[in-house]
Amino acid sequence: MSPVKHATEALLRARFGPEAIINRVGAIWMVHVDQPSKAEIQEREAELQQELLEPDEYGCCDLMRPQAGDTLIYDEVMCLIEPAPWRKLFPDLDEGEPDRRPQAHAS
Repeated sequence: MSPVKHATEALLRARFGPEAIINRVGAIWMVHVDQPSKAEIQEREAELQQELLEPDEYGCCDLMRPQAGDTLIYDEVMCLIEPAPWRKLFPDLDEGEPDRRPQAHAS
């Protein structure tokens, strides 16, 4: 098994191509494949900074909130959060959640 690679601009450029616009806000990468204007990029950056500063103001749950190391990929339709390799979005589904219901004991 190969070691987990952290996102770098070079890796993102190789993956998304020379036309993609790549930038960072803190420890979060932003990849714009929809060719937005500078104003649109600034708006996206401002929204992300606001969400990071005031997470309780936004209705999304912690699992869907960008975190350090994540990559946000913007296209014409939506923004996809690609989690950092060390972060699992749904750990209970990956590893199984123990059944916590009371069990009837056989006598």
